[in-house]
Amino acid sequence: TFANANMPVQNIGHFIKITRQLSMDNAAMAAFINRRMVYGVNLRAETQLIGGNGTNPNLSGLTLAGNFTAHGYTAASLTAAQLSPTNRFDLIGKMIGDCALSDYPADVVIVNTGDWWSMRLAKDGQGRYLLGDPALPGVPTLFGRPVVASNAMLVGKVWVGSLAQAATLHNREGVVVDLSDSDENNFQLGLVTVRAMRRMALTVEKPAAARYGDLVPA
Repeated sequence: TFANANMPVQNIGHFIKITRQLSMDNAAMAAFINRRMVYGVNLRAETQLIGGNGTNPNLSGLTLAGNFTAHGYTAASLTAAQLSPTNRFDLIGKMIGDCALSDYPADVVIVNTGDWWSMRLAKDGQGRYLLGDPALPGVPTLFGRPVVASNAMLVGKVWVGSLAQAATLHNREGVVVDLSDSDENNFQLGLVTVRAMRRMALTVEKPAAARYGDLVPA
């Protein structure tokens, strides 16, 4: 089934005040923009893409109600399936399996950064890391799916799904950087405001392709 909907393109950005001397040093200014301003914009974009509440000027994020299917598991239901209700790996495995059963094979797992490191540091009875030797390089994965550890994901929550099928990122404008000395008190204090912005929208067309809920269900 289909329904028409409108999704506004939003401006995402941040700003910082710098000295006029720094703004006139081309090499230092270019490094400042590339290392900090662009990073800051993309960090805010990540926060919006995952947790945006959909209220203008925020994006409609992946974890907003209506943009996902609740995984539906409780401690009792996991125990009945002979799985541990406190084992995060069991729950994530079940969610990946549910995505496959609904014909939307999962292509990513998103968890909070702290939760990921709790899993990454888990050891077996002999003190060996469950997810492999820390010296081994590679992309973090669970059950063959890449893991995105993000501070934008709430602690104790997990998103599993097919980004390719669930959502579309409409990237309308890349990072644009503007400078101005006309802000309040800037001219008097010898400061310049540097603003970095990008324009984008996120639409979730198939909530059935995304599962979300508590990482350790009650």
